[in-house]
Amino acid sequence: LINTFGSAGAPAPRDLFRTFKDFEGENTYAVRPESSLALDGYTLSLEIKARKIESAGPGEPWRFNGTQESIYVGTGELQAGTPLVTYKFTVPDAVREREAELPETDETTWSLIATIVVSRRGASGKLQFARIHRDPCTMHENGLDFDSSEMPIPAGNQALNFLKRKADNVDMYTDPVVVLHYTGPCTVEARFKWSFPNHGEVM
Repeated sequence: LINTFGSAGAPAPRDLFRTFKDFEGENTYAVRPESSLALDGYTLSLEIKARKIESAGPGEPWRFNGTQESIYVGTGELQAGTPLVTYKFTVPDAVREREAELPETDETTWSLIATIVVSRRGASGKLQFARIHRDPCTMHENGLDFDSSEMPIPAGNQALNFLKRKADNVDMYTDPVVVLHYTGPCTVEARFKWSFPNHGEVM
């Protein structure tokens, strides 16, 4: 508004108040802007990677030794007709079989990391992408269990980083999270939630 008025001079008081009349009344909540791209314009890709960790001996910490292997890469399918924004991934039994074949010793074992990258084509046709999830997961005979933490904030976005730091200091955070669920058989679903200090809420 400052730039608009500044280029044409100061408006008359009546016009100025008319400009801001929508801020008056009982509804004082901000209106959420519409997305510039429909959800089906975004692609979610999931990778499960096995990372080899080793320990120098009993009681010593486990450390990643640099060896890793991608045991699954797949693209999620946006589910239509569901009340929640949900992407479904098909994780075949061969992934569990490969994980079981990874060699282990008393000094070496493997940990699993799940990563989700979202991508889209911008108006110019340029591919844009961002990592929105990277957390440990575990595989067992009944499926998969996933940890979930907040989506990373771009380091260059100083405003968001400032607000997050202030909110986290007083336990008033509202963090966006991608939650992964094994719904089986061979199915993993990704859903978007808001994480609050004492509970979570779907977006």
